[in-house]
Amino acid sequence: MTPWGKMHRDFLRQHDLVQVQRVLLSPGMPRTPLSLTES
Repeated sequence: MTPWGKMHRDFLRQHDLVQVQRVLLSPGMPRTPLSLTES
């Protein structure tokens, strides 16, 4: 895999984490991701 391909894959994985955090931050979920509470 080329460096650009790896970078793109890592970017997509990071984007997936953002989507998961948005779900966790929805009104139905009382808990917030640790990464947000630590910052």
